[in-house]
Amino acid sequence: DSYKEYFGKVVSNVTGFDTTLDNTTVIESIFLSFNKYRILSPIYKGVLGVDNLNSVLSNFLFNKIKTKTHELPPRQQELISNSWFPGLAIMITNNDRTIGKKGVNNGDIGICGFDSRYPNMQRVWLQDEDGGYYSIPFTILNEYDLAFAMSIHKSQGSEYDKVLVFEE
Repeated sequence: DSYKEYFGKVVSNVTGFDTTLDNTTVIESIFLSFNKYRILSPIYKGVLGVDNLNSVLSNFLFNKIKTKTHELPPRQQELISNSWFPGLAIMITNNDRTIGKKGVNNGDIGICGFDSRYPNMQRVWLQDEDGGYYSIPFTILNEYDLAFAMSIHKSQGSEYDKVLVFEE
C-alpha cells in the first residue's frame, strides 16, 4: 500500500475536488485515500528524513499534475507551480482562529485543490469537526509543512490503516 490510490484520484480529478463521484464528493474520497497511509520518520534531514521524503513525493505528484494541466482553463494553468498544485498535502503548524469557519489548528491536514465557487484561486481543502469539507484561500496560510511524510512526533494521536516507518 502506498499513495498510489491518492495520487490517482488527484490526477484524475485535477479540474476540481468539489464534484460528486459515486454518491460522495471527490474531496471526501481524496481525503479518505490520503488518510489511509502515512510515511513516518524519526528525523528531518538526510535521505530518509521527513524533508527529503516530502520533497520527493511532492515532486513526483507535481510532475503527474503537469501532464494534466492542458485540461484546465488558462487562468488555472497559471496558478499551478511546484509550491501549489492540486493534491499538495500540507499540515498546519500554527493555530489561527481567524481562518476558515472555526479557525485552523496545529496538526490540521489540508489538501490543495480547485473549488468551483472560486475557480481562479489557489485553495486548500480542510475537514471540519462534523466531517464536512470546505476550502480556504491558500495565500492566507503562513505556517504549514508538507504532509506526505511526517515525523513520528507529529503523528502522535493520529490513526492510519498503513504506515511506513523509517529508522535512523
